[in-house]
Amino acid sequence: MVFQEGIRQDRLKRIGWRVVRFKTPALREPDSIVRQVLDASPQGRMWVLQPRAWMNTMSPLP
Repeated sequence: MVFQEGIRQDRLKRIGWRVVRFKTPALREPDSIVRQVLDASPQGRMWVLQPRAWMNTMSPLP
């Protein structure tokens, strides 16, 4: 499984994506995650963040 994930990440990098990984404790700091993702994003690019229904804290995860 880990090997396959490495292959997937390598493919994404080859086509120009930058992969940012987080460990579970980081999920307690969403502002930090947003900052790191935006820092890894191309400069001058505009992003629109749109919450999904499953992100509601009252909803179970899919």
